[in-house]
Parts: sequence; C-alpha cells; structure tokens
Amino acid sequence: MAQVSLFRIAQEALVNVWKHSQAGRAWVTLNAHGRDCVLEVGDDGRGFDPEAVRRHDGQHLGIQLLCERAELAGGRATLERLPEGGTLIRVSVPCGEAPPARAGANSPQAPRGSSRRKARGTGAGGRPEGGGRDPVDRRR
Repeated sequence: MAQVSLFRIAQEALVNVWKHSQAGRAWVTLNAHGRDCVLEVGDDGRGFDPEAVRRHDGQHLGIQLLCERAELAGGRATLERLPEGGTLIRVSVPCGEAPPARAGANSPQAPRGSSRRKARGTGAGGRPEGGGRDPVDRRR
C-alpha cells in the first residue's frame, strides 16, 4: 500500500510542478528512515501559499488530495515554501520494518567490487547538483 500511495503522491506533486510552478527544475527523493519512507518533491518555481491549502479555499485541490492520500496511508504530508523560492512537499508514511543493516554496504571502507554506488550530489534544500540536464529541467 505504501509503495502505491507514494507513487501516486509523487505523480500528483510532479503534475502540479509542471502545471503551476513555472519551475526550471524539480527533484524527487525517497529515503527510508527507520520504519518510515520519506518522499520529498521540490521545485524552484514561484511557490504558493501553504495557508491557502490549509483553509480549503476551493483551489489547490490536487495538493489537498495529496495530503489526504498520505493520511489514508497512515502518514502525513507537509508543505513548505522554500526561502530561495519554490516549494517542498515532504511525505512520510510507514513502510514496514526497518531493513537489516548490511555489513560494509554503508561503511566508507566497503570492499572493492561491492554493490555500493555513489549517490548523485545534492546541494541546498536537497536539490540535485552536477552536470547534465535532469529529465524535468525545462531550462534550455
């Protein structure tokens, strides 16, 4: 259930970025924190007023449904206006037992040839860094 809910939440959040934010960049992260899965979807767009969403003013229906979906999955969603512009949606839902630790997988001295992969760097606010164009980067 958590996987489907997180997928649908990410899908709705990205549709909102595309339709409303006028963003040049958007990013998605998904991490496990203990027994919870934490999804973050952010953008560098024009942002919106989170209080208007909380007032249920008839607008922002997609965001309201996104928050309800998180609650139905036993979690919660928070909306944040980023100081440098843009929006961050953070959703935390229970995703089961914490995975057992794998020896060496997260240690800095993992054996050569281990399955540990280098993660792409992130900058302020969890935004991706580095060269190349992200798939949702609309700047040209």
